[in-house]
Amino acid sequence: MAEEQSYMGIVRVIKIFNALIIILGILTLARIVLEFFGQLKTVPGYQFVMNITGIFMPPFKSLGSVNTPYNGIFDIGATALLLVVLLIEFGLTSLTNSLVRRSRLATANKATVEVRVSGLNSPTASSETKQENQTADKSQTK
Repeated sequence: MAEEQSYMGIVRVIKIFNALIIILGILTLARIVLEFFGQLKTVPGYQFVMNITGIFMPPFKSLGSVNTPYNGIFDIGATALLLVVLLIEFGLTSLTNSLVRRSRLATANKATVEVRVSGLNSPTASSETKQENQTADKSQTK
C-alpha cells in the first residue's frame, strides 16, 4: 500500500510539472508566431508572451533569427526552446506512465499474495492447495 501511494504521489508532482511545461510550450509557440508576423506586435498580450518566454530564452539566443517577408523574424532560438520543451514533456509523460504501471503492478501483486496467504490460513483449504501456494510463494521470492 505504501509503495503504490508513493508512486502515485510522485505521479501527481510530475503531472503538475508537466502541465507547466505544456503551458511553456504553448507560450513559446505563440512567441514564434507573433515574431514571425511582425504586424502582430500590437496584439494584446504580445509583451506578456515575450516576457514570460524570454526568461527561458538566454541559452538559445545565440542561435539567431532570420528575417521574414512579413516584417518579422523567424526566431531559431525559440524554435529550439520549443523542441526542448516538447522532449521534456514526452519524457515526463513516459515517466508518469511507467510509475502508474508500477503502482498497478504493486497493487496486483499485493492482492495475489493476500489471496494466497488467506488460502493457507483457511481451515477448509486442502493440503494440495497449501502445497501449491507454498511452491508459488517460493518461486515468487526467487
